[in-house]
This record gives sequence, C-alpha cells and structure tokens, in this order.
Amino acid sequence: MNGLALDGPFGRVTLKWHKCRDVADRPAHCRHSLALGLSRGAMLEVDLQTTADGHWVCLHDDTHDAETSGEGVVGLTPRAGIERLFQRANDGTLLGDRVLFLDELVAIVSEFPRGRVQLDIKAGGTALTAEAREHFARSVAPHAARFEIGGHDAALVRCLAGLAPGIRPGFDPCDRFTGANIDRWREFIETVPADEARMLYLHHDAVTRAADAGIDLIAHARSRGQVVDCWTIDPANGDTAAILARMVSLGAGRITTNDPIALEALWHAIPSSERPAG
Repeated sequence: MNGLALDGPFGRVTLKWHKCRDVADRPAHCRHSLALGLSRGAMLEVDLQTTADGHWVCLHDDTHDAETSGEGVVGLTPRAGIERLFQRANDGTLLGDRVLFLDELVAIVSEFPRGRVQLDIKAGGTALTAEAREHFARSVAPHAARFEIGGHDAALVRCLAGLAPGIRPGFDPCDRFTGANIDRWREFIETVPADEARMLYLHHDAVTRAADAGIDLIAHARSRGQVVDCWTIDPANGDTAAILARMVSLGAGRITTNDPIALEALWHAIPSSERPAG
C-alpha cells in the first residue's frame, strides 16, 4: 500500500493527501509527510492564508490558536511573527516544527522529480494585496506545472492562476449548495467556465444527495471536461466503504482523504463482487 490511487471502472482514481497527511494522526502540513508523498509521486493538498505583509502560509484557519502556538488573526500577523511559532498536533499538543510557508513548500517540491500539490486558497473575502500577488508569482510561477490551485472564491483563484501560467485551476462550489434546490446545483457548477476549473471539488455528501435525487453531478462535470475530486473520505467515517464505492462508481477521478494508506487498504478489503465494475 502506498496511498496513491485506486482502480475504478473509469480508470485510475487518485488519492489526494489532505493537508499532506499520509496517515490520520499526522499533523497538518507536516514536512515529513510532504517529503514522503513527493518521493512516492503522490497528489497532496495544502491550505493557504496570507500574512499581514503579503506572504503565504500553510494554515487552514483564519486564527492561530488551533494550528500554531500563536494567538490572534493570521492575516493581521506579519511573517516574522509567524516564523517564531510552532505547529500543533491534531490533539493540540505543541510540536517542535515551525509553520510552513509557501516559498518553503515550493523549494521542497522542487527537490523531487515527481508529485504534485494542490493549493487550497483560504484567503477569500479579503482584498489581495500587491505584495501577496508578487510573493505568489515569485514562488509558484517557476514551478507552476507541479501545482494546482482551487477554492470557493473563483475570482481569487482566477487571479492567482493568471500569475502562474501552467498551473491547473479548480473550483469548489459546495458553499453554494447549502440549503439550495438540488435541481439548481448543476447551474452553480456552470457559474465558472470549465477552462477556469479543470478540477471540480465536490463534497461526497453533495454528490450523494444529488444522485439520490436523480442528478449525476460527476457525469455533468465530466461532460464539461472536468475531473471531479470528492472530499473528504476517511476510513473513520461511518459508512466509508459504501461512500467510497459510490463515488468511484459514479466516476470520481480523485478522492481527498486524511488517511490515504488506510483508505487504500479498505478499498482492497471490499470484496471484488461489491466493488463497482467497469
């Protein structure tokens, strides 16, 4: 088991390492797991926030307390302040590792011939400063082919993708699905042109709810030339085997997970008679 992919009826289904995790108890954005994934040629994901002085840092939340030894708002903290902070484990325990910045991430990626990283932009809702655009372009543009970029804010993703020609763009419309009429979900997907969202990130529950209503979101996206990434499926979920089998049978091209090694093992533990067939 290497946590890279599953075999499905539509071909290879890539496993994406959520927050760089190879196993569930690995801290988010762990340098060891990042290097391990790149050495195997894995698809990985990191979250990005901006600092007060326009640098990009691998953090999911707007505030420090859950992920670092710091306090306060990430976007109001300059890089020098964040560089003094330490990462936290999943249970909140402080670690000896410093917080990872985008330029450090790119430098690590450049040391390996294989592997790709999706940049999940969490900095939406704030104006992107000239410094943030400059730092992003300087870091990512020279290695753009090794990266994807996605998020809920399509305009922000479009802006950043334009700064790194060759990067693969994506879009997550699932924040618009909450409480919406399922019949309109396909319209939400179409609000962003397919060439601006080669990847489409869909929560597995949204895919399931739509399929139960007779609407195949994955088939719709595939008809537009998009690859669908279903998030986030972990072995610890209640009905993981059934959820995983359904996403694969519907044609998901990628599965996001916090535990790719265990999810691959679970897939192989499903009797072949119960797996979706081509």
